[in-house]
Amino acid sequence: MVQHCWGLPLAVIVLAGLLAKKNTIKDWVTIRENVGVYISRGFGRQEEEHAYASWVLALSYDDLPYHLKPCFLYLGHFPEDHEIRMKSLTRLWIAEGFISLTKQRQSSGETMEDVAYNWLNELVERCVIQVGERSSTSENIKTCRMYDLLRDLCLRKAEEENFLQVVKGSHKNEAMHPVSSSSSSMVTYGSPMGKIRRLAVYLDENDDKLVPSLGERGGHLRSLVYFDPNDFRWFPKRKELIPSMFKDFKLLRALKIEGMDDGEVKIELPREIGNMVYLRFLRLRDSNIKSFPPFLGNLICLQTLDFRITDDDMIIIPNVICKMNKLRHLYLPWSYTARDKLQLSTLGHLQTLNSVSSRYCDLNDLAKLGNRKIWRKSWMWQAACSTVFGPCSCTTMLEWKAVQRLVK
Repeated sequence: MVQHCWGLPLAVIVLAGLLAKKNTIKDWVTIRENVGVYISRGFGRQEEEHAYASWVLALSYDDLPYHLKPCFLYLGHFPEDHEIRMKSLTRLWIAEGFISLTKQRQSSGETMEDVAYNWLNELVERCVIQVGERSSTSENIKTCRMYDLLRDLCLRKAEEENFLQVVKGSHKNEAMHPVSSSSSSMVTYGSPMGKIRRLAVYLDENDDKLVPSLGERGGHLRSLVYFDPNDFRWFPKRKELIPSMFKDFKLLRALKIEGMDDGEVKIELPREIGNMVYLRFLRLRDSNIKSFPPFLGNLICLQTLDFRITDDDMIIIPNVICKMNKLRHLYLPWSYTARDKLQLSTLGHLQTLNSVSSRYCDLNDLAKLGNRKIWRKSWMWQAACSTVFGPCSCTTMLEWKAVQRLVK
């Protein structure tokens, strides 16, 4: 079968990953026969380099179990050679509804995050994605990335199934157009986007438009993910473009906007974001946000809220987080204040709690949550940080010991 790979190492690796999941001789014979069929489709398509080997990769996708196919296609959101963070990816999968728990898994104490990680690991074992970085202590996957040819396959399949659209920003008020699946660096100007469900926007500092108009994209968008040009900090050409990133998205489930900060302009979140009542994932990390508006309390379906903003001033957190009783991962700003102590006892599904202070929340509320994973994963790290940054937002070691006593 290796001869069908035509000397392409990636095709050999992917074919090996495919065979590794087959446990009987009959399964291996079936793969051998199917490889021949797939390869025959590749002949005569010399305009695409390694066209014959690309059909081996296509076989690896077709062989994926039903539940893994949307997880694989979702990887097409990310730019070429992008280091994909495992936690961000799996939480986006959960927000999209790809992950579900059976009663058996629930009774065993397994979480949706555990299932998502196992599925990610299965994609790694099938050699369709590559491990980037592992944890130095637990050897768990921290980041992953895609092979270029598999990313091309991913974009092609996503386009065929109307699963995802990737667009680049526009200049001089032109319409935004999809990135071609055959070449991630080229833009296709002929095909309209139509009614799309998921949109990834690759930004540029000179963009005159940050999101396609409602007429271009349709009103069915579920996921909107932005990627800045420098993979760190960016800011739009004109400040008045910012509200367009939050308008006309009433059905949105996932919104990721990171690093929007020019060091000067403070961003006022528009009221329209409070209308996204189906939103499950909101990430505004490293953006220069002016305040935590009370209307964020309308987002009662939120599972992940990452509000680790870069504003140097103490922002006021209103007591509305308690309404988000489906929250699983909560990241508060490093520095904040509150008029009243934040009520967190309603957050019974919480898995991650970051940058919390006993000055602005009740430790008894935290003890009522009863999820020891929160203390193992977050509190010890925060206690260490407080010795460096002070107790303005993070919990001190004394407070951590008090919580330990409460949850025992």
